[in-house]
Amino acid sequence: MLNLIFWTAWFFLASTSFALAGPVAALVGLLTSTAIGKLILTVALKIGLSLLQRILTDNEEPQQPGIKTSIGLGGDKSMSFIVGTYATAGHLVYANTWGKVRSTPNAGIAQVISVSDLPVSGISNEVWMRGRKINRDPGLGDRPGSLAWFGSGSYPFTEFTHGDHPGIYWLFAKYVAGGSDTPDPTLLSTFGAAGDRAWDNGMIGRGVAHVIFTAEFNRDLFRGVPEAIWQVSGLPLYDPRKDSSVGGAGIQRWGEADTYAFSDNPAVIIFNILRGIHFEGELVFGGGIPASRLPLSSWFAAMNECDMLVDGERQFRCGYEIKPFEQSPLAVIEELLKSCNGRMAEIGGVYKIHVGAPALPSYFFTDESIAITEDQSCDPFPGLEQTYNGVSATYPEPETAWSMKDAPLRISQDYVDADDGRELIASVEFNAVPFPIQVQRLQKALMEDNRRFRRHRHTLPPEAWLLEPLDTAAWTSARNGYVDKLFLISSMDDLENSNQAVSIQEIDPSDYAWTPATDELPYSIGPMGPIEPAPQVIYDWTADPATVPDNDGKPRRPAILLGWYGDIQDTKGVEFEVRLATTGETVYRGRTDQVLVGQLLISQGLLPAMDYEVRGRYLPYSNRRSLWSGWLAVRTPNVKFDVYLDLDFDSLNEAIGDRTEFVEYNTRETIERALDNATKDMGDFDQQYGQVQRLRREAAVSYANLTASYQEAVLVVANETSALAQRLEILEVTIDEDIAEAVDLLTTEIEIIDGQVVALSDAITQVSTKVDDVSANGTFRVQAGASPGGGWARAVLQVSADDGVTFEQASIYLDARTSGSPRSRVVLDAETLYFGDLGSGSIVNPLIYSAGVWRMNVANIGTVNSGLVQSNDGKMRIELDNNRILVAD
Repeated sequence: MLNLIFWTAWFFLASTSFALAGPVAALVGLLTSTAIGKLILTVALKIGLSLLQRILTDNEEPQQPGIKTSIGLGGDKSMSFIVGTYATAGHLVYANTWGKVRSTPNAGIAQVISVSDLPVSGISNEVWMRGRKINRDPGLGDRPGSLAWFGSGSYPFTEFTHGDHPGIYWLFAKYVAGGSDTPDPTLLSTFGAAGDRAWDNGMIGRGVAHVIFTAEFNRDLFRGVPEAIWQVSGLPLYDPRKDSSVGGAGIQRWGEADTYAFSDNPAVIIFNILRGIHFEGELVFGGGIPASRLPLSSWFAAMNECDMLVDGERQFRCGYEIKPFEQSPLAVIEELLKSCNGRMAEIGGVYKIHVGAPALPSYFFTDESIAITEDQSCDPFPGLEQTYNGVSATYPEPETAWSMKDAPLRISQDYVDADDGRELIASVEFNAVPFPIQVQRLQKALMEDNRRFRRHRHTLPPEAWLLEPLDTAAWTSARNGYVDKLFLISSMDDLENSNQAVSIQEIDPSDYAWTPATDELPYSIGPMGPIEPAPQVIYDWTADPATVPDNDGKPRRPAILLGWYGDIQDTKGVEFEVRLATTGETVYRGRTDQVLVGQLLISQGLLPAMDYEVRGRYLPYSNRRSLWSGWLAVRTPNVKFDVYLDLDFDSLNEAIGDRTEFVEYNTRETIERALDNATKDMGDFDQQYGQVQRLRREAAVSYANLTASYQEAVLVVANETSALAQRLEILEVTIDEDIAEAVDLLTTEIEIIDGQVVALSDAITQVSTKVDDVSANGTFRVQAGASPGGGWARAVLQVSADDGVTFEQASIYLDARTSGSPRSRVVLDAETLYFGDLGSGSIVNPLIYSAGVWRMNVANIGTVNSGLVQSNDGKMRIELDNNRILVAD
């Protein structure tokens, strides 16, 4: 039916000069009601225009400039797919959160983003995010240690890591370029039970190229939900040059999509649109034109011209996002023709294409070849509205995150001078050309081609019937001064007498010549990405040893004094870390918001005489990065945590010394003196007291080298100012040098000194044994005294043992007095102490002191003053002085 319509149209439009307007108008209406009809008429109407005029002719469909840079949301989405090399932000198909990191719920976000509703050849690992190019690195392999890793094929972006967490990445992407036949297993396992937002078995994405974009929350790395621009190598296409069955060379076959390959060749893409873009056998977009109406000689030449190298790169490339329900095939083809300086012609239902420089002439003629009996016309200069001496252009620049960028203005001063100094600039959008140098070549060709003003219409002899629109002819004309001047056949009319009425326009191959050294204009790519200030370093960072004093100014705790420059903008705090110098283990992290103070005294968890290292950094209000200082070494002062600091140790040491003197040396001297006083006649002693009486008893036996003896002596004396009564008993047994002895001495004494009475009572009981070098002793002594100035009493119980190598003793010292400080005290001296209801036979809950540590199972305590409380395994610490609780895993 379409062929019949076309041939009828051609008959009316090309063969009948005086057809009625009604039938022709009706036929035009019929043709324009179909996409192919629109293509036929548009090609026919534009074929005679210059390249620049054709581009500037208004399309019936406005084109969206540039790529889609913001991700689409919602379910009401027009279908789109990508051809060639292009980019898109894609369309959000699904999003959900999951995971938990260090008690942070929903720490990960997964987004499924479609980039093309038909399969693509590939998705680049170079991705733009917030104006910054980032790199996905499959070489890093699977990273299951990162929360954002989303199974096999999910690879990290190298920029999203942190030096403090080596091997951990916060951003991943999994590419499904060809669509899928089954649901993604990780999406299914992670979100299969997510309620209303569950990912179920029917969510496959068949034929839809998509990205699974996953991230772990990190305030320093992300300013919001991650969004990216994805560079895509578009739909695999059929290239007849690679089909050996049609004269090419290769395995590709029409209709066998698995043999197709990626192509950004504009002629190849247009060829596929004309033949029809199919998916799984269904026509998705294009004209469905059979191969017989696309002569491969023309299309091969155009495809090869596109692939011709110019200064090391292919001459014409393109990329585009096609929206079948918003754009007609004609509108897309027009956009793609702009990318290759292309022209198309429809001749009898056959579609020809020409790109780039004109072909070699296929017909030569002179003035004599022109029929003088027919009308001739010449249009040497177009109107001012069709005259341009410069071309400005915009195009999607991959290096500026695919935003539309202005190409350097292409203008010719010679042309400006010829136009009376007026700059006549044509503005062109190359939406399908993301290649800056190619855009410059296109600009130059458009400007130069537009200056080829000459248009002729005349009649050639019947031999010219082989010519077709888009062919090149050479004309030698003495009348016009032409010598083999090249012209493009823009239209033809087969006359009744077989002559050929032709319209031709001037062309020149030099318009398409390119010399980089002289033709390439300088251009620059500005800095991309968010403007971020340089990372903030911390100034004047110091760490010095210090102490924490008490109210009296005495040092009580080891500390470190941190210092920094405090008059700094955009800073809400200072963060610091303390680690052990030997192991590198961090023992304390903290921060302060008192930035202006410029210093901070820290003591939490610090030990005396310990080597530490400290570092710090500013904490900005904004998201500006801040850098840690270097580690500074510092050794804390040897100020130990001391629960005895409030005690009078000098007095205690004095008391201990008195105890030693009292129970050891003084006791021995007292016994010896008492024995002498009671048993010996001492004239001085008797003279001192005047009234003296003594009683004495003794008994002794021996057998061989064994002896046993008993002595008792009583002494009473008195004079005008003093009196004394004393009784001494000594029991002793020996065998050679070995001895066992028990001594008991009771003494009472009263004396008047300076009119004041002083009274003293003393009781000593002592036992001792010795065998060879081993000895053991026990002493109990109680002494009490009174005078008008006060009273006092002390008692000591001491035991000791010595084997010549090891000496051990235990003692209890009790002291009470009516004045001084302290007035009473008990000193226990032993390696181990036991307190409890031991006599009951229960030893479940004793209080034990051993090796400097007190132990008890149960304690009912009203008030506890403590510095540190910790569990037996050391994993929980309550640092009361530091106001913190530490719990370790």
